[in-house]
Amino acid sequence: METLPEQWKHSDLPQKQLGLNIAQLANKGSYPDHWKSFLNLLKQMETANRTLYDIGCGVGSTYKLLLDNRVPVKYVGLDFSDAMIETAKKTWNYPEFYVRDFHKTEFDFSDQILYCNGLLDILPDGLAALTTLLDFKSKYVLLNRLNFGHEGVETYVAYETIRCIKYTFDYEKFMRVVREHNYTLTHDGMCILLKKAD
Repeated sequence: METLPEQWKHSDLPQKQLGLNIAQLANKGSYPDHWKSFLNLLKQMETANRTLYDIGCGVGSTYKLLLDNRVPVKYVGLDFSDAMIETAKKTWNYPEFYVRDFHKTEFDFSDQILYCNGLLDILPDGLAALTTLLDFKSKYVLLNRLNFGHEGVETYVAYETIRCIKYTFDYEKFMRVVREHNYTLTHDGMCILLKKAD
């Protein structure tokens, strides 16, 4: 039987996610709030000569978001779903999408930019995943759509198709991991920017 995170490999999901994202990308004025926050935080970062690794990129809509808004950064999308990556490559006609599990990859994330849009909240242990991400020593880590409150795991139905995890972080534990890895935190709405101290 599939584990709940594995259900994100469901063959129906890419087209459902893509349909939603295409509609969201159609009008800059009506972007979802978490996209607006992400773009605002990028303006506070030194993006030139860095690569933004989109961890759990899904159908790769962040690539189009960055392109439409002329953000000066190289983009690489990583996802563990073959179907998501195949859809991303075909849709955006861009080669830098790869089927990878973020903690088993050959990419060197040090001094680069990591972006997770709805990844840590769908894993059974978001705190352990956060620790792994910060161990890569990236200059910037952008985390979108995290849940804070009483630490725990619930389930919900996504895209009317799969049952998946909703992980909630305990804020104090979250901040302890951030401080232990020598990052500072700022945020804009639902998007958090962690910056590695020099």
